[in-house]
Amino acid sequence: MTPPIAITSGSDMTSLTPRETLGVFLQGRAGYWSAHNQFAKAEADLLLATACFPKNRDIRIFLMQVMSHTDRDSFTNLEVDDLAATLSGGRATMRDKSLAHGPRRPTIDVDRINRENARLGQLPSRPLGTRVPPGAPGSP
Repeated sequence: MTPPIAITSGSDMTSLTPRETLGVFLQGRAGYWSAHNQFAKAEADLLLATACFPKNRDIRIFLMQVMSHTDRDSFTNLEVDDLAATLSGGRATMRDKSLAHGPRRPTIDVDRINRENARLGQLPSRPLGTRVPPGAPGSP
């Protein structure tokens, strides 16, 4: 069962208000800025996103990560490592060698699902409600 704090933070397809939706949009845009090393723009978007959706924990965590880039002079290397460990639940630090190998793969087989979707996308289309004979391509 999902904890109530996660649900109020916007998980589990929770209905969002227009203001909260704007906060989530700004979070996504901040991700773009962050990926392009434009941390000042990401920080501005995340500050506004936090004002729009104050209960969203993901926005706050992302803001802390970005602020470690925009205000680097205010943090020691140890504090940045501690921040990374805190944000990852104490499982890793910025200096953790295991992170050098890239992100972990999801537990589901994404490649298999993508291949299956590509195969299904190549099947001829048929009108809705038309049954596929057993054994034919695309049949269950």
